[in-house]
Amino acid sequence: MTVTASRQLNAVAPTADRIDAQGSEFPTTYTTSFSAMGTTVHVLIVGGEPEQLDQSKLLVSQLESKWSRFQPESEISKLNRANGNPCVVSQPTFELVAKAIAAWSASGGAFDPTIETSLRTAGYDRPFKELETMSVHGSDLSAGQPAELKASPTPDGIWLDRTARLVQLPPGTTLDLGGIAKGATADIVAEKLLATGAQGCCVNIGGDIRALGKPPRQTGWTVKLDVPGCELPAIALNAGAVCTSTTRVRSWTNRNGAVEHHIRDPRSGRATTSDLESVVVLAERAIQAEVLTKMILVGGSARASEIFESSRTTGFTVSNKGDVIAMDGIQQFIVGCQ
Repeated sequence: MTVTASRQLNAVAPTADRIDAQGSEFPTTYTTSFSAMGTTVHVLIVGGEPEQLDQSKLLVSQLESKWSRFQPESEISKLNRANGNPCVVSQPTFELVAKAIAAWSASGGAFDPTIETSLRTAGYDRPFKELETMSVHGSDLSAGQPAELKASPTPDGIWLDRTARLVQLPPGTTLDLGGIAKGATADIVAEKLLATGAQGCCVNIGGDIRALGKPPRQTGWTVKLDVPGCELPAIALNAGAVCTSTTRVRSWTNRNGAVEHHIRDPRSGRATTSDLESVVVLAERAIQAEVLTKMILVGGSARASEIFESSRTTGFTVSNKGDVIAMDGIQQFIVGCQ
């Protein structure tokens, strides 16, 4: 499937390419919504059994219990408290940490899973619903002034032993896998649903969406893009991922009265100050799209086209002034333009 004469969009098929070998009859769909990972999760399956919805909810809960920095007994929390000692982790956690390190390397440091200290220092030291209700933010503000924000330590010194599933963080290095964990979870749950009998499925974890298999209608998987402050067209695809990141949600006012948000610039530890406030990426997998949104928000519009082009993806950017830029190749996914 060609996006332009010179490049191909990785494994995301627009609905114009769809051939339905089973005719126009589509099986029953089942849906559920629930809260997890600090957001709302939506799961839709085509065919299969309704019990798979409960199984997907359990799987999300299991992964959250491994990856949340807000759950004291999670594997990520134990790694962050290990003070330089190696820890044995589960296979899913080992793989996610390894992928996060690889994404940091591939992004030139624009994506960095070691921003946990920056987030905590800025006040994001508890689940966001609790943070919204607090008048004083951050556990390090006992002296009356926020602690100094510093550049992320980077994953450069993290040691991995795949055979023993050992992860060792250098002293002072802590992980936040919030965004990449959501993307990975969407991928894992969607793939599990197809492997256990669903004909198709769509998993949406707070804007990180993965669609696989048979869609619920001939027009494919239709995604309404929820981007604060602007109205983007709906898109339709047969399979792939759509992820949205924005600086306009998960924001708060720190003790000094400055507005903070969860998208951090690893080079300074501060909230990003690029000219972009929202990014939408269509890619093969949600984990890839999630990382790319963070890279583009940090790099700003000056790097957006380059990142989309080199990753063979497409999407939208929205500037701080509300200007929407549609990337090359997105037109064939816009509903009504196929």
